[in-house]
Amino acid sequence: MQNCIKCGAKGSQNASFCSVCGAVFGPLTAIPDNPKSFVAIALAAMGFMICGPFTGIPAFLMARSLLAGPVSPRDAVLGRLAWWLSLAACVIWFLMIAFFALVTGSGWSLV
Repeated sequence: MQNCIKCGAKGSQNASFCSVCGAVFGPLTAIPDNPKSFVAIALAAMGFMICGPFTGIPAFLMARSLLAGPVSPRDAVLGRLAWWLSLAACVIWFLMIAFFALVTGSGWSLV
């Protein structure tokens, strides 16, 4: 006798589907790791160090799409890290541009 993982109903030993909800009986499969998580981290790191929003925004969107579906625990951590890194990269880059625009537009110089 096996129990349905979706609704909890009892099924017969030879059943392939739940008679109540139609869920498939069988072994649980692990969610495979997604290589996009490493790409999102690399883009976010490049955005943080060099390119700002030019790689930060694609990393942000890739991390959001990665976290939208079922993900492995490793991908969940890497996706959240890429999301926060890319968000920080864009914010810091825009603040830096605003600071330099303010400094150069007011006639005040740093030297």
